[in-house]
Amino acid sequence: QKKQVVPQELVQAALAEINKALCSPENVKVSEVDGTTQYCPGVGASPAVRDLLFASPVFSLAQRLLGVGKVNKQAVGGQIALRPPGSSNGHVGGAGDLPPTQWHIDGMGQGKHSPFSLLVGVTLSPATESNMGNFCVFPGSHTQLLPVLKDQVLAGSSLFSSETNGMKPGFWGFQVMAEPGDVVFVHQKLAHRGGPNASHGIRYQVYFRLRHVNHEAYVTDGSLLDDLWVEFEGLRDLTTATTAPAKAIVIPDTVSQEALEQIQKSGSPLAAELYLKRVVATVGGVVPEGSDESFKRLVVKHSVPGGSLQGFLGDAKAAGWVEAA
Repeated sequence: QKKQVVPQELVQAALAEINKALCSPENVKVSEVDGTTQYCPGVGASPAVRDLLFASPVFSLAQRLLGVGKVNKQAVGGQIALRPPGSSNGHVGGAGDLPPTQWHIDGMGQGKHSPFSLLVGVTLSPATESNMGNFCVFPGSHTQLLPVLKDQVLAGSSLFSSETNGMKPGFWGFQVMAEPGDVVFVHQKLAHRGGPNASHGIRYQVYFRLRHVNHEAYVTDGSLLDDLWVEFEGLRDLTTATTAPAKAIVIPDTVSQEALEQIQKSGSPLAAELYLKRVVATVGGVVPEGSDESFKRLVVKHSVPGGSLQGFLGDAKAAGWVEAA
C-alpha cells in the first residue's frame, strides 16, 4: 500500500464522473456470466478515471515493479468497484477477523489463469475503520498457493475463484485501512476479497489490471505457473536470490493411503489441506464453517510421514465431519 499517491483533485474528478453515471439506470447491470453486479460499465475508460493511473505517480510506481517500459498501456481502463451498505458476505468482524477460506484469485477456471500481471486499486472514499467495504488481503498466500496452481488449472477448476467455497485452504487475512488517494499494488495471485460494509456510505474504489508487455507469451509457455516474479523485472535483483521456480504438486483424486503418502512426500502443508478436504468431500462429509483451526490441526497430525488415512478418517468421524471411517 502506498499512501496519498493520487492528488485529491483527480480523486474528486473521478468521483464526479462515477456519480454522474450512477444517475442513469443503464449503469447498474448484472452479469449474465457470473451474476455479479457491474457498476458504470464504460466509465472506466473515461479520461477522469484513466487519469487516476496516468496523470498521477501511480503508473510510474507500477513500472518500478514490472519494469520501465514493460507495462502494456493499450486498452487500459479501470473497473468501478462499489460496495453498498450491507455488503458483508455473511460476516462482519474486526480488521483481522476474516473467514480464512473466504477469498478468491481473479481469473481462475475452465483451464484459464493469470489474466493480468498486477492489480492496482485506487481508493476514492474513506475506509479508515473496519467494515467500511475495505479491500482485504491474505498475506503470503500467493507463495503458498503457487505449487498447487498448476494442478487447479489442468483440472479446469474454478475453486480458487469462488469466494464462498470452503474447500479452499485457509489463510489469515486483514482489512486494509485507506483514505482517498491511497493505492494498493497487488500480485495477481495473492488471495484477496472485498470487505464487509456496515457503514452508511458506498465504498468507492477503482481497480486497474495491468499486464507486462510479454504477458501473453508467459501465459502460453506456462512461466506464470512456475515463477511468481517472472514479470516483475523491477524486483528481479531482490527476488532471484531468494526464490526459485516452484515444483508443481498434483493433488490426487483417489482416497487411499498411497495418495496420502504421495502428499506427505511433497512436504507441502497446503497440498495436504487441499487433499484431506477432498477426502472428506469424496466420502460424503463436510467440514463446517468455523472449523478451520480444528481441521488444520488434523492436517498437521496426519500429513507427516507415518500419518494414516484411516487415522484421519477416524478423527474426522469423531469431529462429526464424516459418518463412517
